[in-house]
Amino acid sequence: MASPAADAAISDALQRGSALLKFMSPNDVGTTGSHQAGFYLPKNAWQMYTPHPPLDGRNDKHEVTIRWAGTRETQSVVTWYGTRTRSEYRLTRFGRKFMFMDDYFVGSLLTLIPVDISNFRAYVLDLDEDILEVQAALGVEIISGWGVYGEAQPDIEGQDECLRQRFDDFTEGLDDFPSGDAFSEQTRKALIDCVAGFVDWSADDKLIKGRDTEYDLFKLVEQSICGPIVECGFRNIDEFVSTANSITNRRRARAGRSFENHIRFTLEDAGIPFEHQPDIDGRPDFVIPSADAYNDWDYPVDRLFVIGAKTTSRERWRQLLDEGVRARVKYFMTLQPSMSNKQFEAIVDSDVRLVVPESLHNGYPDSTVGDGGLMNVEGFMDVVRRTLA
Repeated sequence: MASPAADAAISDALQRGSALLKFMSPNDVGTTGSHQAGFYLPKNAWQMYTPHPPLDGRNDKHEVTIRWAGTRETQSVVTWYGTRTRSEYRLTRFGRKFMFMDDYFVGSLLTLIPVDISNFRAYVLDLDEDILEVQAALGVEIISGWGVYGEAQPDIEGQDECLRQRFDDFTEGLDDFPSGDAFSEQTRKALIDCVAGFVDWSADDKLIKGRDTEYDLFKLVEQSICGPIVECGFRNIDEFVSTANSITNRRRARAGRSFENHIRFTLEDAGIPFEHQPDIDGRPDFVIPSADAYNDWDYPVDRLFVIGAKTTSRERWRQLLDEGVRARVKYFMTLQPSMSNKQFEAIVDSDVRLVVPESLHNGYPDSTVGDGGLMNVEGFMDVVRRTLA
């Protein structure tokens, strides 16, 4: 169940009709030693937070008031930097001893909601349950950078024409939601057919692209099936709540299943034997090479790989500690785009290796990279191949 803070963030965003969401990085909270802590803002959504367009050759400042839920109010500033080599918006000035400028909040979800062009409400959510609930309720999935809820949200029509045609064909005639596996399979087929050289992409890039593209397909199907229901209105509050809960629960269930499916495709592409959701102690998400090998006490334990897979990892990685207990070292795959040193050390100290797609590594402290540290997906595949050879 989501916390009151998450419920308030969802309610505010739905009421105001727009929101910006991002996972807080070390650079955001000032732990990287940058000159000024603060948040880079998405340039394509500038009209949500400033009257100043992104014009080259000038700098502009716009003062804003932010009410941080449960803490304080700050007189902050949105600055457009358009001179020299810079081309970015940045939100800064939070006052001394601002509680969220702390390493603990790396990986937390910032939800910034415009009340008007000069007033905002902000929520910082650090529980996995809250993070998942807010993304599901607003229909925004964040892998890297900012997610945008509202009018500035990217539309499926911006996709490559080939993918759009495949998705339109898939959606046509549907009167109920396909299974999560069907979404993943259709996305996989469309990418292979429409994206040149997709099968030769790195495991990291295929995993990210597959997840992103499946989300576009899901949103198209959701609009096709749920749109008419919403447009017709509701007879009473209970009917509205039931429909809203159904949509939110479906989004959450699909997100986790989608990630597992695209990991499965990646393992298949690499020719690595595995079993998905094996019947072994704790039922981890994956075991390599098989459940039979895991249950065979004569099989070398150093040739076993137990994998947990979760889109977020604030605390959910701990579930893996009680799964596949025979394995000496376990692997946790996640799309969490940033993490504090303290959290990373807790994972490593528990004999768990963190596997994160390469494009997300910039959100992790430099100290997490190296022997025994952060791995990309391709690197993990190489370790498995060498071990099983």
